[in-house]
Amino acid sequence: MKTFYAFLILCSVVFVSCSKDEILPNTISSCQVPDSTGDFWKYSIQSANGEQQGFLEVRIIKRSILPDGRPVTTWIYSYPQFTDTVYKVLADTSLEEYAIFPGITSYDFPIMRYVFPLETGNKWAISPSLYTDSVEVASEVTIQTPAGPFGHTFQLNMIGTRHIGNYWNNSQYWVTPYIGITRMVYIVYNLGSDIHNGTYDLVEYRLH
Repeated sequence: MKTFYAFLILCSVVFVSCSKDEILPNTISSCQVPDSTGDFWKYSIQSANGEQQGFLEVRIIKRSILPDGRPVTTWIYSYPQFTDTVYKVLADTSLEEYAIFPGITSYDFPIMRYVFPLETGNKWAISPSLYTDSVEVASEVTIQTPAGPFGHTFQLNMIGTRHIGNYWNNSQYWVTPYIGITRMVYIVYNLGSDIHNGTYDLVEYRLH
């Protein structure tokens, strides 16, 4: 079985600034988990009823160090109608995503978490919160996107464990080593359909 090897070993948690040289379109990362300032992804957005909703552009704009020594990168998600900021933290063999800068409060639990190595059948909770969701690596597949075919890609399924009638999460992520997320189907209901809901397919990427 193919394994998505631990990115801390392969990447050595390098703290390098992005190259001044121009990065050509669809250039893969030198690290199995891209996390360098200047990395860029572009996705097409399709609504649940199949309508094209424009594009999502994702950029890593900054790298900082938390008081405990862990690196945190700032990611900007530019949707057609709004912009989100997400903070991502390397912690041992995991990558955690936060909606607010981590460490500000004692309740800043991650909103998403990836545990490596990725391997079919692996499963983990996103946070220590009692009502957290979980993630399961469902399969290793090949997918086709506007950016091309991607083999050795892992399908991650969200497992909603909150058991609350006004919330559920049936999202799916496809993660490709050296590329990142190549497809995402975001399906979240929280007192109504989430504004991020839709299918996101990778169109273009420029990685270091």
